[in-house]
Amino acid sequence: MIAAVHELGHVAGGRAGGYYVAAAGLGGGRRFLRVPLGRRFNLFFSPWLLAGGATVAFPTRLPMPRSAAVAYHYGGIVAQLLLQGALHLTYWRWPEVRPLLLPALGLNALTVMTNLVPYRIRPAGLEVASDGARVLAAIRGEPEMTVVPRGGLALGAWARIEARLGTAVGRYVLAVCRVRAEVQQGREGVSLGEPPEGTPALYREVAAELKLRTASPGGGPRSSA
Repeated sequence: MIAAVHELGHVAGGRAGGYYVAAAGLGGGRRFLRVPLGRRFNLFFSPWLLAGGATVAFPTRLPMPRSAAVAYHYGGIVAQLLLQGALHLTYWRWPEVRPLLLPALGLNALTVMTNLVPYRIRPAGLEVASDGARVLAAIRGEPEMTVVPRGGLALGAWARIEARLGTAVGRYVLAVCRVRAEVQQGREGVSLGEPPEGTPALYREVAAELKLRTASPGGGPRSSA
């Protein structure tokens, strides 16, 4: 429940801040269930539920306002603080359920503190950072830790992100990000088709720019459209 509340907070904060939120789910490892909700968003579930959850969101402007990044990354913590308040209220109003609530109170508080601590690690090329680290980067005006502007992710990292995107728009947006990263690195990008309905304007514009760039002589490596 705690992980679900945290990820729902990220979804709400991301959408409030203007991000394109493509997917959210629970667990780690290979997904075993994916539930598309329309063409733009899907839920996913993986077997290792104790690994927490994840939300996949893409900026719709470059750069995104600092307030938008703060809303997105702190959305999970705000949701957990609201949950903590509800748990405390229940704890004091109904003494008979206190033994059941104590573990949830402690785990929720620990999760909040863990996410507030600013830390970053890079397993297999995929940067994993706490919410506190991402908010600190946004406040300092550092480049966003996202796949859109620069890429540079390992192939395994791209595959993990792609596995969470069960909708046409989500997969297309990630394809645009990957082509842009590969063109910037001087490599051949994968082909880009027509953007599906609902694709954010930023990715339509980037896709059109990439098609022109890769199709023109001397404009970079060619990529079939």
